[in-house]
Amino acid sequence: LPKWFTEMNIHDITQADIQKLVNEYAEDHSPKSTRNMHGLVSAIMSLNRPNMVIRTTLPQKALYEPYIPTESDIKTILKHAEGTEWEIGLWLAVFGLRRSEILALQYPDDLEGNTLHINKALVTNSDDEYVIKTTKTTDSTRDIYLPDNLVAKIHAKKSFVNGHPNSLCDYLTDTEKALGLPHFSLHKLRHYYASMAHTMGIPDSYI
Repeated sequence: LPKWFTEMNIHDITQADIQKLVNEYAEDHSPKSTRNMHGLVSAIMSLNRPNMVIRTTLPQKALYEPYIPTESDIKTILKHAEGTEWEIGLWLAVFGLRRSEILALQYPDDLEGNTLHINKALVTNSDDEYVIKTTKTTDSTRDIYLPDNLVAKIHAKKSFVNGHPNSLCDYLTDTEKALGLPHFSLHKLRHYYASMAHTMGIPDSYI
């Protein structure tokens, strides 16, 4: 907070002073930071001057629009990952699996023919240890159909994904940088699946 404000007697501060503070602060801080700062000041004013009514005009929240990968992005990444430890994990993310669901898969128990059984997730407990639990929601327990070529890759590897739980996400980030693609998280592949499933006529309730 600027010195001109902190040195004021709290009983002399007016609504105009608070508005001036917010306007100055917003010049080099994000709308979220500005709102947080105003919340702190409002709380202190409320504690010391409970009868003061504060009506400050705050900056509009920045609209966050995450980048959703295109079909070209997906094909480029999968081509780059071909033959690597992370190829199967990326494919499964494209088919709508969460990272926790991918990491919890066990070979061969969860694969029956072309059907993949998704009924558990690898998550951290209160001790920050990775443990197997049920899926995020009851509706997340599901079966999905995998194409022959992906099933063949899984059988050849005799596993789904190995390594530290963060490694799959780290590989995706490194690949995006190497290929000069916009950054997006592994979870955005799940969003891609949802958009593609919609165009294929799959009911919204299932998606």
